[in-house]
Amino acid sequence: MSLIIRKEDIEKIISFELAVEVMEQAFKEMGESNKEECISPPRFAIPLTSGGGGIGFMPAYLKKSKKLGIKIISHIPNNPKRYKLPIIQGVFLLINPDNGKILSIINAGIITSYRTAAAAAAVSKKLAISNPKKLAIFGAGTQGMSVLMAMKEIFNFKEISIFDIIDEKVERFISKAKEEISVKIKITKSKDPAQAAENSDIITTVTPSKIPFLEAGMLKKGVHINAMGSEMPHKHELAPSVYKVASKVFIDSYQQSLQSGEFKEAIDKKVFKEWNTVSDLFAGRVAGRQNREDITIFKSTGLGVQDVALGYKIYQIAKKKGWGEEVEI
Repeated sequence: MSLIIRKEDIEKIISFELAVEVMEQAFKEMGESNKEECISPPRFAIPLTSGGGGIGFMPAYLKKSKKLGIKIISHIPNNPKRYKLPIIQGVFLLINPDNGKILSIINAGIITSYRTAAAAAAVSKKLAISNPKKLAIFGAGTQGMSVLMAMKEIFNFKEISIFDIIDEKVERFISKAKEEISVKIKITKSKDPAQAAENSDIITTVTPSKIPFLEAGMLKKGVHINAMGSEMPHKHELAPSVYKVASKVFIDSYQQSLQSGEFKEAIDKKVFKEWNTVSDLFAGRVAGRQNREDITIFKSTGLGVQDVALGYKIYQIAKKKGWGEEVEI
């Protein structure tokens, strides 16, 4: 029997606090594992030109904790208008590494949103200055809201600025954010990227932009940047100048980061010489921020390891609570 865990079941289980904790553990295990103990190949993607997007396949195996699985996730920007369907849809298969049995089939849309936001929050906890006051979020969609909710679990911001090229999305975002956040925080719409970035201590970008919008001249000293949106060759959020002024650049996977248009451009132009992985950061193999004026970057492309770790935790809790549906496949 395999356990089907639907969206409504996951919503009873998951929280951003839990997701951040799972991401911290996953990055740490990854950093403490050798190549045989942690297998997380680069995302394999198939373009779907008819829908204006693509579908990705992301397997991963954490041998020490016996977590094995694969996420199949689609990203179709035209879905809401054409089919009244979400942009992101998918399933995650959790597999028993001893015998290959499918343990669980899990809705992957929520897993993706939570683990992406939780990774940004967990890494910010390591790299941002102490007691950051202002957060800037670029991208006023579902993922941007997830970032806000994950960040507020860790930091006590005084101000949050939001930028998106679609004004209506920003208005809806701010309205919802004010409903979700119990404490009083100044949440404002920015007229342009420079205004959003101004005086920000943490910047998180979660957009599908094809043209870089964040420039070095917009940044204050000491800012930490989570660049989360550019995971494909045609996507660019950060200009090469941002990488050039960074004191430290952290990535999740070098091979997969080369799939990011902005990261590959920065590498090709040789604007920075050194990078480290967040797994080594969490395992204590490399140091993070050295002083309050360091500019740090986390260039995230999203790893199968993150999905496996969070999917496994959801499965464990669902089994214990008796949630989900057992089926014969």
